[in-house]
Amino acid sequence: MLHNVAAYQEKGFEIIPLRGKYPATTEDKDPERFGMTFADFRATSPETVRQWFRDDPGLDVGIRMTDNLCVVDVDRPELFNLAMPKTLVAKTLKGYHHYFRSDVELASKVGIAPWGDFKAGANSYVVAPGSVNRKERGPKGLWFVYRWWPEHCIREWWTNSDGSRESRDTSPLFATKIARLPDCILDLLREDAPADPIPQTTPKPISPRMLYPSRTNEIGDWPFKDLAADPEIALTVLRRCGATVKALDKAFKCPIPGHVEKRASAALWLKPGGVIMLHDFHRADGREWWPLPDVYHACQTGDVRELGRGERAIWWLRALHDIGAIKPASVERVPIPEADDFKGTSRASVAKVFDGLALLLGLRELYQKGQRGTPFSFSFASTWCGIPRSETVREALRWLMIRGYVVRVGETAKPGRYGKKIGLLALGKGPITVEVK
Repeated sequence: MLHNVAAYQEKGFEIIPLRGKYPATTEDKDPERFGMTFADFRATSPETVRQWFRDDPGLDVGIRMTDNLCVVDVDRPELFNLAMPKTLVAKTLKGYHHYFRSDVELASKVGIAPWGDFKAGANSYVVAPGSVNRKERGPKGLWFVYRWWPEHCIREWWTNSDGSRESRDTSPLFATKIARLPDCILDLLREDAPADPIPQTTPKPISPRMLYPSRTNEIGDWPFKDLAADPEIALTVLRRCGATVKALDKAFKCPIPGHVEKRASAALWLKPGGVIMLHDFHRADGREWWPLPDVYHACQTGDVRELGRGERAIWWLRALHDIGAIKPASVERVPIPEADDFKGTSRASVAKVFDGLALLLGLRELYQKGQRGTPFSFSFASTWCGIPRSETVREALRWLMIRGYVVRVGETAKPGRYGKKIGLLALGKGPITVEVK
């Protein structure tokens, strides 16, 4: 590794020591040696840096983005279709690092496109060839070693007839000139106007650069799917999920439960077929593209999974209702009395379940006119009504059905359970008509 460091310094790169993919700063195991911040590395002399690597051969190497050096980080080569000029390229585990020089000062942008990121600015760096990825295995289960492309070595060392050794510059590090950053990347870095947080009835025009091919299976159809192509609807739904998102194709921290990231790790993109989906850069749950109903369901319930067709339909309507984009159909219902015998349950739980069922029936009426009833299992009702325990839902439903506020009107096959049936529930008849709000 010391030979690599010397070669990089000769090339004019600024080197920082890494442990894995992160700087060996004050959080390192040896704070006396690296008792400095990330910014302090710049003031360190080249000889001191080389001494660090002599003392600790296990360190990896990072190249800092200085003197207008920048890197196009391609993690998904199969999605990358831009024409790049000949320049210095490094091979990474997932893709490539394309090194460029810029005529203007630029900043990093995570998720510049579905294929990867853009690195620039003095506080950014990339892992340099010669370093080892000890967390992710490469082909044949071996640790992956970063390398220059297409050559594998940094410099070749030769033994002369007199026994002395010398290095020969056969690597792309010295043979290839770093090119100027192409205009196609500069176009992707241009800032768009800030998004209006108020939902609009007419979708705003979508830039063609937001259209990228899908590598997921068909996500099917659902009611009001056309609204999933409206950027303002999509942005409002994600903001209700707790995401700080400004516009389409702008990276933000993923709001899906369990996707804890220190940096922005998601973006919204308009997919071919006319729907906006969330792109999860790190595929934390094995999924790269998330339909908006699945995202909203996960954020509201904490249940992170791929929804079935029926669930996706109803949770999309729930999202649209919660942001005020649609109103449920009016359904007849008898109001719950303020005072009664709520033994075994509470009025608050009964009211939550009753209001939740009424809302569900009102939303389903928008696309299933004249329905007899709706499936309303204890587990679904628990997440739909925001009640943590399904036993509480069971007792509340029992109270409602005994007193005629809720009635069973039939049964239907239970999804994923061959031969199993689930009851269809409806509201009991009453003299008072109340519009669900």
